[in-house]
Amino acid sequence: MVESGPYKGVMATYSCIAVDWGTTNRRAWALGADGRALQERSDAAGLLAIKERRFGESLESFLRDWLTPGVPVVMAGMVGSRMGWVEVPYLAAPAPLADLAKNLMKAGRIADSDCWIVPGVSFDGPAQPEVMRGEECQMLGALLQQRRSGGVFLTPGTHSKWVRVADGKLLEFRTYITGEMQDPQRSVPRSLLVGTTIVIVLYVALSLAAMCATPFQKQFVRYLLPLYPLLALALFELLAWGTAQVRSRWPALPAALGTAIPWLVIVVIALRTTSEVRAMYANLHHDVAYEQHGQPVRYRLFYYGPEGADLDAALDWLDRRAAPDDTFAGGDPQWVYLRTGRRCVVPPFVLDGRKGQQLIDSVPVKYLLASVKPGAYERFTAPLLAANPEAWRRVWRGPNGTLDVYERVGPLRP
Repeated sequence: MVESGPYKGVMATYSCIAVDWGTTNRRAWALGADGRALQERSDAAGLLAIKERRFGESLESFLRDWLTPGVPVVMAGMVGSRMGWVEVPYLAAPAPLADLAKNLMKAGRIADSDCWIVPGVSFDGPAQPEVMRGEECQMLGALLQQRRSGGVFLTPGTHSKWVRVADGKLLEFRTYITGEMQDPQRSVPRSLLVGTTIVIVLYVALSLAAMCATPFQKQFVRYLLPLYPLLALALFELLAWGTAQVRSRWPALPAALGTAIPWLVIVVIALRTTSEVRAMYANLHHDVAYEQHGQPVRYRLFYYGPEGADLDAALDWLDRRAAPDDTFAGGDPQWVYLRTGRRCVVPPFVLDGRKGQQLIDSVPVKYLLASVKPGAYERFTAPLLAANPEAWRRVWRGPNGTLDVYERVGPLRP
């Protein structure tokens, strides 16, 4: 006897029991001979709730009094996946929906009733592979109910799908994860903020690791330059989130007041940036002057300073003194080559002066450009010169006292 629904109190003979068994929930319908649902029930015993893969025991307890010897149980959904009772192969789209019944797979037997699982459908889409389990049965039922052979279907859910069916054949479908998004006005800004924060933290950690492994302390600020756009993005996301919070808490507040703080921050940033740019041009935009092939060259360059002036003066001096095939060692080999046409190598990155001398003699190097100020290269050239005073003599010092030029004493030792 039917216990609930439009057929309550009617003695029923079930022809089939249909089960939609998903990852988190389970629903079942007892069907009559005409295919109508006589009873239905549901619970939260999805696949994740089944312990030790006791699917048969769980299903038998769930269906209880509906089970009748010889009445089949037909299941659809994730119960046919790898994590379900039995993994049932997909039908490849395009595929006739009628072929679902031809490809049922037996999963087991409970209370003298055979249990069958409907295969899902796969589609090799142009953007990505697509799969479904359970929705194909819903579309087949909708077509039979509406007496139609095709249409475009939307199956809403956590992973919504758009499906195209024609002449009873499932042709193609696409999956969208919009169902994962709850309260997008809050979750989207929050996820962007959290994601940006994670990226920034990871980038800072990797940058600090790179700084610890490099000998070029003066270049530390360069490693953080790519971080600035991320910081700006995080700031604007924070401002957008704060504005949304103000509007939700005080909806009657005028729009101008609700956005006052973001605009104030933007104005402060603009004023600060303008001030910094003006100061940079006033204090760090230096005059550059040197000779190139006997012709004077003049222009302006940022961060040129005394070190750059001494380097160009040293190259002017070396260009007049050194032989065309002499080799130099210095901190900017590419600039030395462009200015003088001579070969130049970077000083050996070793703290052992004797080892450094062996390496520099293997080139061999005629002139060594050594920075006087402590820095990246001075930590390597200073021990080299201190350990080999008989091999080098200073022949030039820059007008600003930041750079010395040393000449190799005696014959070169390749």
